[in-house]
Amino acid sequence: MGEKMRAVRLYADWEPKPDFKLGWKDVDRKQTYLGSKVWRNPRLVIEEVDVPRPGPGEVLIEVKQVGICGSDVHMAQADEEGYIWYPGLTGFPATLGHEFSGIVREAGPGAFDKTTNQAFKGGEWVCAEEMLWCGACKPCADGYPNHCERLDEIGFNVNGAFTKYIVVPAKVV
Repeated sequence: MGEKMRAVRLYADWEPKPDFKLGWKDVDRKQTYLGSKVWRNPRLVIEEVDVPRPGPGEVLIEVKQVGICGSDVHMAQADEEGYIWYPGLTGFPATLGHEFSGIVREAGPGAFDKTTNQAFKGGEWVCAEEMLWCGACKPCADGYPNHCERLDEIGFNVNGAFTKYIVVPAKVV
Protein backbone atom coordinates (compact mmCIF):
# COMPACT_ATOMS: atom_id res chain seq x y z
CA MET A 1 0.00 0.00 0.00
CA GLY A 2 1.38 3.42 -1.00
CA GLU A 3 1.41 6.81 0.65
CA LYS A 4 -2.02 8.42 1.14
CA MET A 5 -3.34 11.97 0.86
CA ARG A 6 -6.73 13.65 1.24
CA ALA A 7 -8.65 14.78 -1.84
CA VAL A 8 -11.89 16.65 -2.51
CA ARG A 9 -13.82 14.29 -4.79
CA LEU A 10 -17.15 14.64 -6.49
CA TYR A 11 -19.54 11.72 -6.83
CA ALA A 12 -22.81 11.79 -8.75
CA ASP A 13 -25.36 9.29 -10.04
CA TRP A 14 -25.46 8.34 -13.72
CA GLU A 15 -29.11 9.04 -14.58
CA PRO A 16 -29.45 10.40 -18.13
CA LYS A 17 -32.55 12.51 -18.68
CA PRO A 18 -35.21 10.50 -20.57
CA ASP A 19 -34.78 12.55 -23.77
CA PHE A 20 -30.95 12.38 -23.74
CA LYS A 21 -29.13 10.01 -26.11
CA LEU A 22 -25.44 9.28 -25.57
CA GLY A 23 -23.17 10.72 -28.27
CA TRP A 24 -20.23 9.00 -29.93
CA LYS A 25 -17.74 10.56 -27.50
CA ASP A 26 -19.71 9.60 -24.38
CA VAL A 27 -18.71 6.51 -22.38
CA ASP A 28 -21.76 4.82 -20.86
CA ARG A 29 -21.82 5.11 -17.04
CA LYS A 30 -18.37 6.74 -17.02
CA GLN A 31 -18.29 10.13 -18.77
CA THR A 32 -20.32 12.45 -20.93
CA TYR A 33 -19.82 15.65 -22.87
CA LEU A 34 -23.16 16.98 -21.55
CA GLY A 35 -22.87 16.64 -17.78
CA SER A 36 -26.05 18.56 -16.94
CA LYS A 37 -28.07 16.02 -18.96
CA VAL A 38 -26.64 12.94 -17.22
CA TRP A 39 -25.19 13.40 -13.71
CA ARG A 40 -27.60 13.68 -10.81
CA ASN A 41 -27.33 14.11 -7.02
CA PRO A 42 -23.77 15.47 -6.79
CA ARG A 43 -21.92 14.83 -3.53
CA LEU A 44 -18.59 16.26 -2.39
CA VAL A 45 -16.48 13.93 -0.25
CA ILE A 46 -13.10 14.43 1.37
CA GLU A 47 -11.40 11.06 1.26
CA GLU A 48 -8.05 9.34 1.46
CA VAL A 49 -6.54 8.40 -1.91
CA ASP A 50 -3.19 7.04 -3.02
CA VAL A 51 -0.44 9.50 -3.91
CA PRO A 52 -0.03 9.00 -7.67
CA ARG A 53 3.31 8.04 -9.23
CA PRO A 54 4.46 9.51 -12.54
CA GLY A 55 4.86 7.19 -15.49
CA PRO A 56 6.76 7.80 -18.73
CA GLY A 57 6.35 11.39 -19.93
CA GLU A 58 4.59 12.48 -16.70
CA VAL A 59 5.44 14.67 -13.73
CA LEU A 60 4.32 14.59 -10.11
CA ILE A 61 3.45 18.10 -8.91
CA GLU A 62 3.04 19.10 -5.28
CA VAL A 63 0.07 21.46 -5.40
CA LYS A 64 0.83 24.81 -3.74
CA GLN A 65 -2.07 26.96 -5.00
CA VAL A 66 -5.43 25.96 -6.46
CA GLY A 67 -8.36 28.12 -7.48
CA ILE A 68 -12.05 27.41 -7.09
CA CYS A 69 -13.59 27.97 -10.52
CA GLY A 70 -17.25 28.45 -11.33
CA SER A 71 -17.05 25.09 -13.10
CA ASP A 72 -16.13 23.39 -9.81
CA VAL A 73 -19.11 25.02 -8.12
CA HIS A 74 -21.49 24.12 -10.97
CA MET A 75 -20.40 20.48 -10.95
CA ALA A 76 -21.27 20.27 -7.26
CA GLN A 77 -24.48 22.30 -7.57
CA ALA A 78 -27.77 20.63 -8.47
CA ASP A 79 -30.78 22.11 -10.26
CA GLU A 80 -34.38 21.55 -9.12
CA GLU A 81 -34.34 18.02 -10.62
CA GLY A 82 -31.03 17.14 -8.97
CA TYR A 83 -28.88 17.38 -12.14
CA ILE A 84 -25.53 19.17 -12.00
CA TRP A 85 -25.44 22.64 -13.48
CA TYR A 86 -22.19 22.13 -15.40
CA PRO A 87 -23.02 21.35 -19.06
CA GLY A 88 -19.65 20.05 -20.31
CA LEU A 89 -17.28 17.08 -20.17
CA THR A 90 -17.58 15.25 -16.85
CA GLY A 91 -16.74 11.85 -15.45
CA PHE A 92 -17.23 10.93 -11.81
CA PRO A 93 -15.96 10.13 -9.31
CA ALA A 94 -13.14 12.63 -9.81
CA THR A 95 -11.00 14.91 -7.71
CA LEU A 96 -11.94 18.49 -8.60
CA GLY A 97 -9.59 21.42 -9.26
CA HIS A 98 -8.09 22.47 -12.57
CA GLU A 99 -6.56 25.91 -11.91
CA PHE A 100 -3.37 25.23 -9.98
CA SER A 101 0.35 25.74 -9.60
CA GLY A 102 2.98 23.87 -7.68
CA ILE A 103 6.43 22.35 -7.59
CA VAL A 104 7.65 19.38 -9.62
CA ARG A 105 8.58 16.68 -7.11
CA GLU A 106 9.30 13.76 -9.45
CA ALA A 107 9.46 13.14 -13.17
CA GLY A 108 8.94 9.93 -15.07
CA PRO A 109 11.30 8.85 -17.85
CA GLY A 110 11.02 11.09 -20.91
CA ALA A 111 9.32 13.96 -19.04
CA PHE A 112 10.86 17.01 -20.66
CA ASP A 113 10.40 20.68 -19.80
CA LYS A 114 9.23 22.27 -23.06
CA THR A 115 10.84 25.62 -22.19
CA THR A 116 14.34 24.16 -21.70
CA ASN A 117 14.10 20.90 -23.70
CA GLN A 118 15.77 19.26 -20.69
CA ALA A 119 14.39 16.58 -18.41
CA PHE A 120 12.51 17.86 -15.37
CA LYS A 121 14.79 17.43 -12.37
CA GLY A 122 12.39 18.42 -9.59
CA GLY A 123 12.03 21.70 -7.75
CA GLU A 124 10.67 23.66 -10.71
CA TRP A 125 7.64 25.91 -10.06
CA VAL A 126 5.01 25.12 -12.69
CA CYS A 127 1.39 25.33 -13.70
CA ALA A 128 -0.45 23.15 -16.22
CA GLU A 129 -3.07 23.35 -18.93
CA GLU A 130 -6.31 21.68 -17.85
CA MET A 131 -7.02 20.18 -21.27
CA LEU A 132 -5.24 16.88 -21.89
CA TRP A 133 -5.17 16.57 -25.66
CA CYS A 134 -3.97 13.46 -27.48
CA GLY A 135 -1.85 15.13 -30.17
CA ALA A 136 -2.74 12.44 -32.73
CA CYS A 137 -6.33 13.06 -33.87
CA LYS A 138 -7.14 15.38 -36.81
CA PRO A 139 -8.07 18.44 -34.70
CA CYS A 140 -4.84 18.10 -32.68
CA ALA A 141 -2.76 17.61 -35.83
CA ASP A 142 -4.44 20.67 -37.40
CA GLY A 143 -3.52 22.82 -34.38
CA TYR A 144 -6.86 22.72 -32.54
CA PRO A 145 -6.16 20.66 -29.40
CA ASN A 146 -9.22 22.17 -27.69
CA HIS A 147 -11.27 20.13 -30.21
CA CYS A 148 -9.37 16.90 -29.48
CA GLU A 149 -11.43 13.80 -30.21
CA ARG A 150 -9.99 12.05 -27.13
CA LEU A 151 -9.96 15.07 -24.83
CA ASP A 152 -9.64 14.64 -21.10
CA GLU A 153 -9.81 17.53 -18.64
CA ILE A 154 -8.08 17.83 -15.29
CA GLY A 155 -10.69 18.04 -12.55
CA PHE A 156 -13.57 17.22 -14.88
CA ASN A 157 -13.14 13.60 -15.98
CA VAL A 158 -9.64 12.91 -14.63
CA ASN A 159 -8.38 13.65 -11.14
CA GLY A 160 -7.62 17.27 -10.40
CA ALA A 161 -5.70 19.41 -7.91
CA PHE A 162 -7.93 19.67 -4.81
CA THR A 163 -5.34 17.45 -3.12
CA LYS A 164 -1.63 17.48 -2.25
CA TYR A 165 -0.17 15.85 -5.38
CA ILE A 166 -1.23 15.51 -9.00
CA VAL A 167 0.35 13.69 -11.94
CA VAL A 168 0.06 15.28 -15.38
CA PRO A 169 1.65 14.75 -18.81
CA ALA A 170 4.81 16.85 -19.14
CA LYS A 171 3.52 18.24 -22.46
CA VAL A 172 0.86 20.32 -20.63
CA VAL A 173 3.22 21.68 -17.92
